[in-house]
Amino acid sequence: MSNQPEPRFVDPRLLARAAMALLALGVLFDATWVIRLLAGHEAPEIAIQVEGGWLHFWARAVTAFLFLMWIDRVYGNLPALGQQTDHQRVWATLAFVVPPLMVFRPYQVVDETWRRSGGDDRSSFSRIALAWWIAFLIPPLILISTLTRGRLVPEEKWLPMLLADIFNVIAGVLAIRVVHEITEKQRQASRRVRRDTVVEVTQLKRAATLEKVEPRTVNIFHPAPVGPVAIAPQPAPRPKPKRRRTLEQRIETVPPRIWKYTVVTAALLSALALGAAGLTLVGRGEVGPAIAHTGFALMIAASAIFVAKQSVATGEGRRWMALAAAGVALTVMNLLAVAEAIIG
Repeated sequence: MSNQPEPRFVDPRLLARAAMALLALGVLFDATWVIRLLAGHEAPEIAIQVEGGWLHFWARAVTAFLFLMWIDRVYGNLPALGQQTDHQRVWATLAFVVPPLMVFRPYQVVDETWRRSGGDDRSSFSRIALAWWIAFLIPPLILISTLTRGRLVPEEKWLPMLLADIFNVIAGVLAIRVVHEITEKQRQASRRVRRDTVVEVTQLKRAATLEKVEPRTVNIFHPAPVGPVAIAPQPAPRPKPKRRRTLEQRIETVPPRIWKYTVVTAALLSALALGAAGLTLVGRGEVGPAIAHTGFALMIAASAIFVAKQSVATGEGRRWMALAAAGVALTVMNLLAVAEAIIG
């Protein structure tokens, strides 16, 4: 008998709502600046400073973290819905940050999650998911092309920034649609699985009850004699040669609690760094960035407390490892951004 725990469905609605709320906030921010830039209310110099502001950066970082938690949750729910997955659960989130998989694997994971969650109209959703992923990839490409052109004056950066904002709006709207559709599909599929399970259990109980009352056809007063049965001697088991454990087997041996503590430690480190940056900016008189840094420090600290209170089940090592890897990656980004704020 396998020692693996029975897959359990976890409702992704709470994570989906949080991710959609932050995605909507990002869409509102980008759309506002698209309108102001097109209307000429803001000079390119001011627009570039605000567009690269800390509030926008941290909002995107938190949105990315919640989206990764959501994709990990819905992809991990597929075995509980009776579906096989093409990839390991850990790669559902790591694919977003590991090159070159980050170019194509996230779209494959989202499309697979839709199909295995009970999607009956694969073609239409594939077009939506593909459009979302293309719109999501265009702004980084614009940024890379701008950086490769060398030092540009603000007027030259205005058009690339405007195009990047437009595609960010499109990607945000489509991402909200993707999160909503997959979440609702999984909740409907979960209800069907529970209903089918109840029907199956009822039929088994009924069959067991009928079997107990059926008349026996065997003559219990004159049973047929049974001859002796020879038992062949069992050979002694040979010792199996020791094999080197693979990386996946070593990951399985790491207790999930270790990965959970890694997530909490990374979040607390980010919160302390943001708090230090906020104090530094207060000393310089930069009130707005200081408030943004302090607010995100409190938000990340609250997230660390929330994660610390979560229970860890046996067999969830890969799930927590993926969250730990995402948390460490975001923490590195936070430390680099804080260092730039303090040094600058």
